[in-house]
This record gives sequence, structure tokens and C-alpha cells, in this order.
Amino acid sequence: MLATCRWLIGLTMIVAALGAKASTKTECIYLSGRDAASAVPWEFRVSAGARAGEWATLPVPSNWELHGFGTLSYHSTTPSESGEYRHRFVVPKEWAGARIKLVFDGVMTDARVSVNGRPARPVHQGGFYRFSYDVTNLVRCGEENLLEVAVYETSSNDGVNRAERTGDYWNFGGIFRPVWLEVSPPQAIERLAIDARADGAFSVDVFVEGEGSAAQVEVQVFGRDGSPVGPAWRSPLHHPAESQQPRTWSDRTTFVARLTGMVAAPLTWTAETPHLYAAEVRLLDAAGTELHRRRARFGFRTFEIRRGDGFYLNGQRIVLQGANRHSFNASTGRALSEVDHREDIRLMKEMNATAVRMSHYPPDERFLELCDELGLYVLDELAGWQKSYDTAVGRQLLAAMVQRDVNHPSVLLWDNGNEGGWNTELDDDFAKWDPQRRPVLHPWQIFSGVNTAHYRLYPQLPALVAGLETAWRYDPNDAGKRREQPLIYLPTEFLHGLYDGGAGAGMEDYWTLMRSGKTFGGGFVWAWMDEGVRRPDTGEIDVHGNQAPDGILGPRREREASFYTLKELWSPIAVVAPQGRELSDDFDGRLTIENRHSFTNTSECRFAWELRRLPESRQDESKAKPQATGIAAGVAVAPQIAPGARGELQLALPENWRDADVLALRVEDPSGRELWTTTWALPGVERFAGIAMEGASPDAAKARNQITGGTPVPRGMGVPPMSAIEQPGALVVTASELVVRFDRITGALAEIGRRDKKLSLGSGLRALTQSSVLSSLTTRAEGGDYVISCRYGNGDERVAAPAGLRSVEWRVRADGWIDCAYLYAGTKGSTFQGVGFDLPGAEIRGKSWVGDGPYRVWQNRRRGVTLGAWSTAYNDTITGWRGFEYPEFKGFFSGVRWLTLDTTAGSLTIVPQTPGLFVQVMRPDLPPVELQAKTALALPDADLGVLHAIPAIGTKFSRPEEMGPQGQTPEVQPEYRGAFSLKWESP
Repeated sequence: MLATCRWLIGLTMIVAALGAKASTKTECIYLSGRDAASAVPWEFRVSAGARAGEWATLPVPSNWELHGFGTLSYHSTTPSESGEYRHRFVVPKEWAGARIKLVFDGVMTDARVSVNGRPARPVHQGGFYRFSYDVTNLVRCGEENLLEVAVYETSSNDGVNRAERTGDYWNFGGIFRPVWLEVSPPQAIERLAIDARADGAFSVDVFVEGEGSAAQVEVQVFGRDGSPVGPAWRSPLHHPAESQQPRTWSDRTTFVARLTGMVAAPLTWTAETPHLYAAEVRLLDAAGTELHRRRARFGFRTFEIRRGDGFYLNGQRIVLQGANRHSFNASTGRALSEVDHREDIRLMKEMNATAVRMSHYPPDERFLELCDELGLYVLDELAGWQKSYDTAVGRQLLAAMVQRDVNHPSVLLWDNGNEGGWNTELDDDFAKWDPQRRPVLHPWQIFSGVNTAHYRLYPQLPALVAGLETAWRYDPNDAGKRREQPLIYLPTEFLHGLYDGGAGAGMEDYWTLMRSGKTFGGGFVWAWMDEGVRRPDTGEIDVHGNQAPDGILGPRREREASFYTLKELWSPIAVVAPQGRELSDDFDGRLTIENRHSFTNTSECRFAWELRRLPESRQDESKAKPQATGIAAGVAVAPQIAPGARGELQLALPENWRDADVLALRVEDPSGRELWTTTWALPGVERFAGIAMEGASPDAAKARNQITGGTPVPRGMGVPPMSAIEQPGALVVTASELVVRFDRITGALAEIGRRDKKLSLGSGLRALTQSSVLSSLTTRAEGGDYVISCRYGNGDERVAAPAGLRSVEWRVRADGWIDCAYLYAGTKGSTFQGVGFDLPGAEIRGKSWVGDGPYRVWQNRRRGVTLGAWSTAYNDTITGWRGFEYPEFKGFFSGVRWLTLDTTAGSLTIVPQTPGLFVQVMRPDLPPVELQAKTALALPDADLGVLHAIPAIGTKFSRPEEMGPQGQTPEVQPEYRGAFSLKWESP
């Protein structure tokens, strides 16, 4: 709504909107709040469920279930409830003679409206669409008026119920979008439909309602600064029956006109450059006197589907990458606020999305206005989850959607329903109301030369990215069918999120292959956020089993790990060489980057680099969170690289750059928004492999180097030798305050103590896939250290043991560190390989580490983390199911140089000595097994582990092995060798 708006609250008399002299503008006076954050109480009662029959007050706009009325319902037309609303308002006597409309922006689902006891007809059917009544003859000017609205959750039209009320989402009831009065002269401009092309060609269709002296219309284009752009154009009005245009008017339309002109060299609208203009149309009489005016915002842009090629905007190819968005807030349902809209767009832009699909209904218009302003491409969708409207009602609702949204430059495509929920008799109606003639899609089907196939498996992608048609179900013999022209591939749903699966998991494999296609159009992840409602009866988040926890974000828009995976993979500036996460000694500061923008040259971006020093693992008495320290920084000269091209970026690093631990490169777009920050480990980071060796004896350093292949020089000679005492079934080694107990029967490191604080390690180190039996245990004193050597199975390391641990050597050092070198057999068929401990009885409070973070990883979701210093408090989050605190505390972490677990008794630090190991922190909890679908996976049962291989995770519909190379079970090695060091510190 772009008219001037003013508030009406309760029974407050409205200041005369028309004034002494009749206004020529339409005034919008709100009877409700403008959004959920400013809702106004109306009288209300509900027919059934909680608080049935009780007259109370309910904020408008809202969904009544979220305020403790009625019954929450998901994916069902039952229970069927209705609500009665009453609201009183005063209309000033100065409004007499004006035309007054009562406008509802959205009511779920049918609405029966009366004013002062007289019905406003017809009953409206359909929940997501704007509708209005001319109430000029129903209101009493200068007096109090009574508005009554009966709202029915279940429509009297079966087609509406099929399209809207049986979808895979929460069904709510209520007046969930704003209600207002529109006051205008008796003869006024009803609406505008603009077509503004990138070359400056401009046309606007003008529709006039009411009788009067209007004879002509005039349009003036204004720039963003409010100044006129070019001359004004005029055109006479025509009676609709005399118009040469196709019928695009309502029964109330009395005159129509089309004005055309050219604007020289306009600033074009794109998601990267969202330049906006405004068109003000004036309704004039024969003498040129203004009778009414209406303004609409628009952008100059030309969108086209080039069949057999791709999507083009203003002559440049674009990629539509984004997510499916429900209009949703955990506490307010479908009733949203300005904050909700802005936050969604801000986060989408932060994630480097370029587009959003409106699933599965048109959004609040305010969301589209902000997409216009901030730059986001939109697929606007007629409701119909998997079933369609009937033709009669569908035709009315389609017209309402297109008439409302037609001028938004962000809207590139119309969706006619979803997954079979399209009524093909309505396909041609979109162009009837849209002078731009935007293309129409059938999401899930091939239409308009676009293959929007949902949830195809990775083995099907080669055919799809080649522009071929494949069967919905995977058939290894299906090589794809060629059509006359290659199909543009745009999956409007893929990598269906569920809990921590899907979305970012598998995306690197999918996106890399999809981008290689010549007809690649983009893709939309399902879904933007977990649709978990905050139940008013318990205050808990309810995701309805596994129906609603599908999001990249949590139910309160918390960023989950997949958010950052997509942010990295979708960054429009990508470093393509050197590959990997480490830079060698011979790095010369040159990077090859690819510009994946459609309109922005890299010269407009900013490339800021920083050399960082990471903290060591020694415990800080202050217990402050570890932080990286910048030791040098600079801004590189931005190269001239055109969209779609590659080029070289030169970093002017200082001569001592190798002494740093990390090189970070932050890339910003022209507005200063971070696209992504890439980090590389530098040669200096190798010092972390030796931080546990600072006080080591030469023998300990030698033993460590034999295992890891490193050559660090120990920085100390240890302290005086320790004692070892044999006890029944145990060996106790003491060094100053450190007391280490080994189990003589199993060889397990069973307990570590310092002072009076002890940490149990349960049954000790074990292979995570197979059990082991001790065959021998020997001990020796060596250079001030005490060494315990354990052999398992047949006791001969040269002869293959059947499974599990083969050997473990413990070295208890006088400086408090405990080194471990181990060898274990790989287990065929297992998705993980490693060793680990239990920590029974330990009350873990948090962790700090240097490594990749702050989020955990899966084998098929390694992107989205950066090398740094991190710290997180303990949480018991199950992604998408409970807790909703992110990052999750438990899981697998990559690139770890050291990690400290803080407990109530003390802190345990582990330093992996073998490159490439993952560190496991506790076993991630999972939702109930019956809800896991294809995200179900086996997890190692350990509180602290070091692993050579970790599992991949699936989606709601696909197992990991169906999702690409990273989802495959790694090839199992006959044996794995590793080393780490431990240190226990207590207050």
C-alpha cells in the first residue's frame, strides 16, 4: 500500500482525512494494527476448542490459536472452528460524499462481513488474498459504526480447502493481516499495472472506478530522490467496452487508459542494484483539474526465459539461488511484523541468496516491497500445495494476487500451485492481469521450458544439468529424454531439510554439479526455517513430529550450520585457486578468484586480508574465551574481473607471513556486506602439534616424531622422574600433583587426578567400532617419563588382529601431559573410524578450541566453518527438535589443533598430534527413531573421541549415499594410526 496511511485506534475520532477541501489522494486509515507488532484489540469469541464461547479481546492482526483460543491444527481441515469479531469505529461527518472501501489484507479462510448490521457481499473465500467492499452506503458518517466479521477456518468451497487447508503446514484461523479503510473521491483510480523495460520503454494501464467528470489521465515518473524524470504523458480515458486491450478490468471499472513513453537511460533494477522509481498517475477532467492521484513504485527491468539457455535479466544471465519461505513466526503464526520481513531478507542476503520462493501462497505485500528495496528475486505463488482451486474461485483469487503484486520488480515468475496443485485452466489468466507477461511455472513439473523437478537424487543430476527430462523415481537405466530444446534446470525444492540433515548437507556435491550445466537456472532449498509454533498452553516449541523442522533457520530464526554452508557455497566471489585450506611455504600472495555476480565487477568489491595468531591451549587463570590476535592486515587492490570471469587477486603480505597461524580474506560487496571470509592455515600453525611437547623429554619428543613424522624441537627437558605403584588390578603413576590410574586387566587409562579432583575415563580408550582384548602390558621408565605399552588381540603388531585396538602406548610425563600413540583396525561397512573415551560422571559446562568452527561438521557438510579460536557453553540441542541453541555443543569438529572441555571438577585438554583427525565432543542426541526418516545414522558412542572418518547425514527423502561423492562411506583402511596428548587441570 503506497497511499498515505494514518491510524485509527479504538473509538478515537478520526481527524478529517479529507479536510475542508476534498483530498485528491487515497487515504488509508487502519482499523487494525499495521502488522502483528502493532495489533489492535477487537472483541472476539471462538466457536470450539480452548475458551470456546467466551467473549474476550484478541489482537488484530493475529491467528487466534497463538493467543490461546481454539485448537492448533496441522495439515488438516479438522477441527473446524469459527471466530466472531466485533470492532467499533467512528467516521467523521466530513467523509460524507466520499467513496469508502473496507479492505482486508488476509483472513483465514472464509469471511462474512457486516457493517452496522448490514451485510457486505459477497462472502469472501480464500485465506491469503486481499479483498475489499465498498461500504460507502453502509457506514454512518459522524457516528459510531460497528464492524462484525465471522471467520471460518474451513471454507464452504471444497476447492479452497483442497488448495489451502490440506497443505503440509500449520493451519491457522483469524484475521491475520491488516484491515483498513480507503477513503477517496467518488471517481478515483482503482489500480495501476506497470510495464517498465530495461531500455526505458514505459507503459501503465490505468483503471478508474466511479462516475464523474474524469476525461483524461497523466503520468509522471519520479526518481528515488523524488525529482521528476522526463516529461509527463497524458492519455484520454476510454470506456472499457471501447478499449482495444484484452479485458483486464473488474465489473466496477468505468474507464481505462494506457499511457506509454520512454525514459532515457534509466537505472535498471536488479537484486544487486535495486534502483526504484515511482509513477504518479493523475486523474483529470477535460480542463485539466486534478480529481484523484495514485502512486506506485516500480523498477526498469526486463526479465526473460531464453529457452534452451537460461534466465536473463536486462540481458545478463542470472542464477536464482535461495530457499522456500513460509510466512511464519513461532509466536504469531502467519501474522508477521516489519521486523520479521526485514530480518528474513537481511538473513537471506547474508546467506548470499539471490531469490526466494513464496511457498505455498502469496506473502504479505510488505515483504515484496522490501524485496524491491533491498534486492531479492521472487517467485510469487498461487496457493495449491498438492491440490488446486476450482476454476471459478481460483480465477478470482489469482486476479487478486496479480493485481496486488504486478508492479513489484522483485517478482520475476508466477507459480501456479505446487506439486500437482495447479489448475491449468488458470495458466493464461496470469498474463491477463500482468502487462509484463511474466512466465508461469508449475513447481515440480516441466513448464515454460523450465524443469523444476523436486528432490532428484544425485545420480540423476548429470541428465538434468544436461537439459534432459528424467523420471521422478530414480532408475539407473534412465539416461534422460531429450526434448526439442534443452530444459533449464531449476529445482524449486531440493535437499529437503530435516533436523540437521539436508540443506547444507550434500550441497557442495549438488551445487558443483548443477553449476556445470549449460542451462543451469538455480535452485531453492526446502526450507527457510523450522515451522515450530510456540504452544500457548505449554510455552514449548512444537514442530509436529518431523513435519515442520525443515529449516536452514530455527523457529526463532536462529542460524543453523547449513546457513553458513550455503553462505560459503553461494558466495558470488569464490577463491578457486589454490585449493584446500592450507597454504604452503611457497605461496606468493596470488589467488585466483571467480566472479559469480551477474552485474557487479570485482573492482566494486573490497578484499581485506588479515594475518592472525591463535591462542595456545595452556589454561588461562582468567578463564577468558580464547581469541585470535591480528598481527598484520591490509586491503588488496580490487582487480577488474567482469561477471562470470576469473582473474587474479594479489595480496601484499609481509615477509614474515609464514610465522602467522591463519590468513583470513574477507570479501565485501559494494554496500560493505560480508560475502564470505576464507581462512587458510599457514605454516606457522604447525606449532600447535608441538604445544604439548614444550616440557617433554627428548625421548617423548622422539616418540612423538616417529608417530607423526614431525621434527619439532622440545623446549624443555622435563622435571624429575615420577613414581609408579602397583595396586590390586591397577597401576598408579604419580608425577607431582598428577595421579594417573591404569587398569591392569584391560590396559585402560581409567582415571586422571590432580589434587583432590579426579576425572573418570570409564573403560578407557577404545576403538569406536569394535571391542578389544588386552594381550600384554609392559612398562618402563624412559628419560623422566613413564611408558605403558599395551598390545591387543594376538599381541603381535605385525600380524593382523581381527578388529579393534591393536596397540596403545601411553607416556605419562612429569610436566603433566599424557601422550598416546595408538593403532587400530578399520571396520568394513562402518561410516566412522576412530577411538574414544567415556567421561562418566563428568558435568561438562563448555568447550574452547582452536580449529574449524564454530559449528560441527558432517562428512558431507564440511563447508561453512572457518579456522579460528572458539568457545561455546554446554547445550543439549537436538537440531530442529529441542533446545534450539546454536551452535550445537555436541558433534564432530574438524581442523582441531587443541580442544579443552570444561567440567565442574576441572578442564581436560586434548591436542591431536596426527593431521586430519576429527574431534568428537559427546554423542549428538537424535530425535525419536520413528521421526528420523533418511537422516537416521549410526553415531559413535563416546564423550571424547578422535576419528579418521565421520558419518555423512541424509535428507528427509534421501540417504547420504544417494546425495553425491561426499555421502559415500569412505574406503576403509586395514589399519589406522594416530596420536594425541591429554592434560588435566583442576582448580
